[in-house]
Amino acid sequence: MSFVPFHVTEVFDSDHDSHWFSLILDVIDRHAPMKQWVIKNNKVPYMNTELRRAINVRNMLRRKYDRCKIPRNWSKCKNQRNIVTKLRRKSTRSISQSSVKMGKVKSPGVQ
Repeated sequence: MSFVPFHVTEVFDSDHDSHWFSLILDVIDRHAPMKQWVIKNNKVPYMNTELRRAINVRNMLRRKYDRCKIPRNWSKCKNQRNIVTKLRRKSTRSISQSSVKMGKVKSPGVQ
């Protein structure tokens, strides 16, 4: 803060001309930058609540393993990863079967 040239704001006559606001924003951005968040939503057709919850648990277990790399944490992480894969395959299979039944997609081998 001591290196910010606040004395420059005294040169201007009105408050609208001063660079006070931009100087403060520069200091704030330097010392407390905005956090960026990734918003996850259901963009893929096979995503459902069961799969989303399983993915969240898998991510939680992966972070836990990354913090403390012990075999028990890796085993839990690996098992949850396999559960997520199984649920994703099941969900994509059911979506593709329902699409074929509704006539949106032709089944393989049908001309």
